[in-house]
Order: sequence, then structure tokens, then C-alpha cells
Amino acid sequence: MNKKKIIILALCLVVLLGVLVFVMNIPEPSENGDTDSLTNSTEETLEEILFSFNTDSVTKIKVTSASVSYTISKTDNGWVCPEKENVAVSQSRMTSLMAELSSVKYADYISTADVNPADCGIDSNVDTITFDGELGEVTLIKGNNVPDSELSYVMCSLYDNNIYMIKNESISRMFVSFDEYRSDDLALIDFENIVSIDFKNKNGAFSAVKGEYNLSTGNYYEWRLTSPVELFARDSEIASVLVEPVSKMAVDSYVSDNGNFADFGLAKKDCYVSFVDAKGEKQTVYFSDMINNKYYIAINDSKSIYQVSPSSVPFAGISLIDIADRQLYLNMQSNISKVTVFGGGYDYTVDFGSDSTMTVNGNKVTETSDVREIFTSLCGPLADDIYTGATSAEIFTMKFTLKDSSEVVLSFSEADDRYYNVARNGKTLYRIMKSKIASMVEILDKHK
Repeated sequence: MNKKKIIILALCLVVLLGVLVFVMNIPEPSENGDTDSLTNSTEETLEEILFSFNTDSVTKIKVTSASVSYTISKTDNGWVCPEKENVAVSQSRMTSLMAELSSVKYADYISTADVNPADCGIDSNVDTITFDGELGEVTLIKGNNVPDSELSYVMCSLYDNNIYMIKNESISRMFVSFDEYRSDDLALIDFENIVSIDFKNKNGAFSAVKGEYNLSTGNYYEWRLTSPVELFARDSEIASVLVEPVSKMAVDSYVSDNGNFADFGLAKKDCYVSFVDAKGEKQTVYFSDMINNKYYIAINDSKSIYQVSPSSVPFAGISLIDIADRQLYLNMQSNISKVTVFGGGYDYTVDFGSDSTMTVNGNKVTETSDVREIFTSLCGPLADDIYTGATSAEIFTMKFTLKDSSEVVLSFSEADDRYYNVARNGKTLYRIMKSKIASMVEILDKHK
């Protein structure tokens, strides 16, 4: 076979393959023989919008079902629920609902002339959502799910001759319980600018106010306890244990709006944390004991009760020592002139020099690490508890003499076999383990 014949046969083969591809791609006719109907796909039909309106014109939404009914109305201050006056409504969630309602799309529809609405599950006992706006009063009625699909039957009061088939995904965002419209933000005041806190739980109660710190005078904290003792409070603990948990509190579930506090361990409301912001606005969170690894809370005078996880209420079991300044006494080394420890068999004098040196009972200490160790041993011991009760006779004393000639005196008395009670300038404040004082003395002995 010569080259010319081979080329002709190859060309014929290419033509035959082209014809085969064309035939295989011819669409099959519909039952009525009209292939044009195939261009009207479901995807295109889903772009059909049931109605449209200006969302700003809507003034009221009402949702009803066999078990619940609620109304959400627009006021000058935003959306509110008249049936639940003390419950905050999520404004962003309402904006999302408006967007959903204004662009409801349907996949298909059937005429009520061809099918009874009751056969589609549409009757007086089904879910409805009604809204008032520029279209007047419009009601959507939800029926059964469409068999073998992700659609539901829905009737619209604007078009009572048709039953529409709407995606369940869209339906689920409209026909929901009122809880879906509750505001998730339980912070009702300005938690960035809290100025005072009152707290009470089964371990005790305290009050604190916010002031200013001054590092040059040894005042390292903004927060101050005013009751039951006057002490600094640790800013980091006030923030992490009290303020932030409430300002960012997440609700696990809403359990009641009926004020039945006794059913959830809140009958006495005797455990609470209360905040006041810079504008004088107040918010109080009441909390229960732990019940089945959960806590129940209520806010201000609202009748609503919420269930939250233990991580949301880290303050539930705290004691005063957990937020109080635990330093027996702390100041900048440059402010201290001398520390003396005497009584109970102790006799130490530590002189702080001006050139980062010091002497312990006359013995000069020059190594930086040794100077730091001695300073930390004197100003570093941390109290183990707050104690303001009666004390026995003083056993020994630590006296801090400052360079401005003022003095701070710590007096130690017997608490029990393991602890000392500690008074600062005559006022009993702390309880500390004896072993911590023994460690301090051991360091002083090493350098004296």
C-alpha cells in the first residue's frame, strides 16, 4: 500500500470519529419530544425569588408552631421581644433573618388546583412566620418535606394558588425557636472600664476598687481590696478570673425565662459577682453551685436562667487569697535602706548600699546574684491565706526602713505548727507557712 492510500484512510478515520462524538452528545428528547425543555434546569429555577421588599420597612416578626409562639418587634432601640422584655435580642441575627426573608428562592411549585395543601402537610397546626412591612402582612406556612429531596412544601399568603418547594437549608434559618434570636453577648456594661467589683461565694465576700499604680513607691497594682481587708489586688487575677470570664461568657443553653430560680440552685442568689463601669452602669451575675458539671446563672433582675460550663465561671470557687496581693511586703530595692529581723532567736541586719551592694550583719555582699538572692528572700515570701482574726503574742519582727525614713513593720505570731500569722503595721492580714520563713533565714545565715 502506497503512502497516498495510507493518508486517505487516516483522513476517513478522523471523520468517522468526529461523527461518533457528535452522535453521542445529542440530547435525548423529553417525553413530549421537546429538547428545549432541558435548558430549564433546577439550578436556574432556584434563582427565582418568591418576593422582595425593603428590609427596613419590616416592623414586626411573628413565629408560631404547635408548641411555641413569639413576636419580635422593631423599636427605636432595636429589635425586642414583647413577651420576654428582659431578654436581649441579637440585632445581627435579626439582620440575617431579614436578608433571608427578602430573598427566599424556590425550586419548583405546584398549583392548589392540582393538590390539596393538607396533603403537603399544610394546615392550621404547622409552623408559620409572619412579618409586617411594605408588602403588608405576609405569612409563610411550612408543610412536610418533599419526598426524596432536600426541599419543603411552603405556602405564601401572597400567592395562595401555589405551593412552593423551598430548600430545607433556607427554611431552617427562618423557622427556629426564640432561643436562636437571643443575644449571645451577656456583657451589658462597658467591661473595658470597670471601676469597682463586689463578690460573694461560699468561701467569703470582698469588694475592690480600681485606682492607679505607682512603681516608684512600690505600688504595683491598680486594683485595691476595700473589704474585708485593705490590700492591693493582683490586676492579672482580677482580669483573668473575674472580668474577662463574664465579658466573654458563652451560654451552653437557655433553660428558663420564668424566674424559677429555686429549680436551678439560685433561690437565695447569695453567690454573685457585681461590676460597675466608669459611667455608673451595673451588672450582676448570680451563679449556682455546680450541678451535674454545669453552673446556672442569672443576670441582674432578669427572670432568664442560663446553663454554662465550669470554664465560664472560674470565680465560682475562689477565695480571697486567689486575687489578693500575696507579698508580705514588696518595694523597689532602691527605696529600701535597711531590713532588720529580730526576736524569737533571730538577729539580722541587712543594709542596702547605694552601689548595688549590701551587708548582712556587717558582712559585705558584692556578687550581683547574691544581692538579688538576699533581696528576694526578704521581699519575696508569699502569703498562703488571708487572716484577720485574733492573734497570740508576737514571736519575731521584720522591720523595713526606707530611704525616706518611713518604716513598715511585719509582726509574726504563732498560728499553729505549720503557720505564722502576719500583721503589717499592727494590722493582721496574712497567714504564711513557717517553712518559707525558714528558707529566708537559711539564705541570711549563708551570707552573714
